[in-house]
Amino acid sequence: MAVGVTGSPLSDIAVGRAFDQASARAEPLIAVHAWHPLGGDVEFAAAMGRDWAQLQDEQDQLLTGWLADWQRGYPGVRVTRMIATRRATRQLLDYDRIAQLIVVGCRGRSRISGLVLGSVPRVLLHQARCPLLVVRTGHEVSLPARPHGDR
Repeated sequence: MAVGVTGSPLSDIAVGRAFDQASARAEPLIAVHAWHPLGGDVEFAAAMGRDWAQLQDEQDQLLTGWLADWQRGYPGVRVTRMIATRRATRQLLDYDRIAQLIVVGCRGRSRISGLVLGSVPRVLLHQARCPLLVVRTGHEVSLPARPHGDR
């Protein structure tokens, strides 16, 4: 199971669906956050007075935060966090041979454009070798209730 994570509200909905599916299938979850700094290279980071490792660490901390509530709500789901500087589609396609399912969010801006998939879901739909779940607003998943002693 793999899920694309961006930190947006729609991404959070997709992450919820991915945790729900991973839990139901008793499968591990790979959470992929693809990013690249403006300029996309170490020289740019150095020009900004930051090193590449620091930028990577910041992205990992963001991903950890975005997943935290879901991991507490689904303690039985083993999660692997992946920080990638490649395009999201390329990174997610790296997992299509081992994943039972890839989950991504897709936002529609109007009734007409809402019928059209965004670039990441569209590429995955045509190239992924495993099932794809495209999550849109209105498909929210609630965190499971915790036992009374775990508050």
